[in-house]
Amino acid sequence: MPEDLERLVPIRDSGTRTPLFGVHAVSGSAYAYNGLVKLLPADQPVFSFEAPSFDNERLPVNRIPVLAEEYVKILLEFQPAGDFQLLGWSFGGALAFDMAVRLAEAGAPVARLVLVDSGLPYIAEFPPEKAVAARFMADMAAISGIAEDTVDPIFAAAPADSSAAGLFERIEQAGILPEELDAELLLERFATFRAHLEALYNYEPPVVYHGPTMHLMAAESPAETMLWGKVTTDLVEVVLPGDHYSIWTGESLAELARRVDGFLLP
Repeated sequence: MPEDLERLVPIRDSGTRTPLFGVHAVSGSAYAYNGLVKLLPADQPVFSFEAPSFDNERLPVNRIPVLAEEYVKILLEFQPAGDFQLLGWSFGGALAFDMAVRLAEAGAPVARLVLVDSGLPYIAEFPPEKAVAARFMADMAAISGIAEDTVDPIFAAAPADSSAAGLFERIEQAGILPEELDAELLLERFATFRAHLEALYNYEPPVVYHGPTMHLMAAESPAETMLWGKVTTDLVEVVLPGDHYSIWTGESLAELARRVDGFLLP
């Protein structure tokens, strides 16, 4: 078992309530839930998993069951007993689901599982590198303040067989990146993103999960992909105004926090 408790980042490590464990999205960063945590009660402890390959020398992991097994071991080392509460956005939802299944099978059922705008995964053919790089840049644009309409023309003009490294060089040369980003860092982040996306394309839920589950969905996300009712038996669904990213801002985030707070154990 990897002695890697640093993968579990304390977002708020104090409080008397049952801890909430966030599971990183496709980027691998543990800090996607900072805005949510600020709106949760001050006595709600929150810890968040960071991907093995994020900001260190470990290779990216491209299978959800492998990540889930590692994270469950870390979680049980950190908290050997008690009620478990998991939350995951997007890719993190699928990973949190697999963790919940494993915990239940180990006799440590999850008291609460929260999925945030997470499509029900299914096994599918993996897209070409240019398409994956475009998805990565759309994700980076949404979280880094890059204007997506400045990136789209660069991808449109690039050959279909362009490498991610070549595309990122074009983007850097266009002068549209914030100071903290360059082609080298984009390529480093892309390796983790690509591995997690590959993991998603190679995964489907192995069993039906029976624990209490809430799915908070963005109104602008395709409803036909949000079908967790097929693999859960105790599911509450909530629709929030906005899209996959805007639900983490403004009144949508405030409502998301209220719903999460009301669902969690006291």
